[in-house]
Amino acid sequence: MERWEEGACTRINRWRWTIGRGMLAIRFQPIPLQKSINPNNPLSTNATSSMTPTSSATATTASSYTAPTPTYTPISDCPQSNNTLYTSSFASGRSGTVPASASLNFTRYCDLKSPLTGSNAVVLSEAYAYSFVDCIEVCASLNFWAGNSQCSVAVYGATAGRPGNCWVGSTNATVQVASLAANEGTDVAVLNSGDS
Repeated sequence: MERWEEGACTRINRWRWTIGRGMLAIRFQPIPLQKSINPNNPLSTNATSSMTPTSSATATTASSYTAPTPTYTPISDCPQSNNTLYTSSFASGRSGTVPASASLNFTRYCDLKSPLTGSNAVVLSEAYAYSFVDCIEVCASLNFWAGNSQCSVAVYGATAGRPGNCWVGSTNATVQVASLAANEGTDVAVLNSGDS
């Protein structure tokens, strides 16, 4: 908000808006105040002003709009990534100081049944991801920002449709990968046991 002095009166800009043809127009007009604004906190003021509108907004009929859907094809790096370690990019510290208790190391497995379909599982989030790594990052982000290991499983199905092909969550028991049935096209990342 811009402020300037003019004679014995302080003025501030007041905005008004109109919507027309799907566009928003904002115009600023000076309004005389009876007292000056506190320069240390422009939001708290003892000033009073005349707040009569200079014009009224014209209502228009809203139209519906559907945003275009990206046409990228989700990919899987399986079977090359099967039984390999993945450390989240959150471990680099680019998003801030890494909490000591944030678990960010996962092991990737290919073509397994989701451990999040069991009765002892909790799905924390669902997303649409374009790669297995992106899906793991969704899980790792929950751990990074919460500073814990609340997300222990990421499940990715590259061929699943919107709204989600990535499900992240946790199970009440340690995931026994050897006991998971085969399920072609479903990739599973499990938090490393030393990190939970």
